[in-house]
Amino acid sequence: MEVQEALIKRRSIRQFKQERLERSDLESIANAGRLAPNASNMQPLHFIMIDKPSVTKGITGNIVWAKYLNDWNPPTDKLPVAYILILVDTRITNTNYGYDVGMAAENIMISAMGFGIGSCCIASINRKEIARILKIPKRYVVTLMIALGYPAEEPLITDAKHSITYYRDEKGTLHVPKRKGTIHSIPHNLEE
Repeated sequence: MEVQEALIKRRSIRQFKQERLERSDLESIANAGRLAPNASNMQPLHFIMIDKPSVTKGITGNIVWAKYLNDWNPPTDKLPVAYILILVDTRITNTNYGYDVGMAAENIMISAMGFGIGSCCIASINRKEIARILKIPKRYVVTLMIALGYPAEEPLITDAKHSITYYRDEKGTLHVPKRKGTIHSIPHNLEE
């Protein structure tokens, strides 16, 4: 898949087919995160690939899946088959790493899309419990979890005229409103 196509097609996927991912694909996807730009080239990020079913099940129970969908969780037959957890090593830095984490997460999600793998970047996680499950030393900050698997849904982009709240329609299709008119040229016509 071309990069531009992957960027445009990528949506947050919250329902997955129960097909295992190739370990080599998962490693390539995590490596894309490792190669993302980062401040002062300090490289404070670490990536944990999680694809063992007994571990993914424990992780899944420590995630809030969709703020606007009222306590919605994926059906048990559509759970992620893998995750990549992004950590920050505080021995390297403990400040201003948010941009590094964001760029790495985007690289991971676009790389996954290139393999036809869906993703969902999740910040609403129980960091303390995930650190306990994965036996993560205290010097690491648990930042973002990225759920992965082959998509079992196709979210639709809709116009955000009245609301940015994503929703599922009566057929269960996820609609994701996006604002139009946010790309400008010089001279621009921004409203006050």
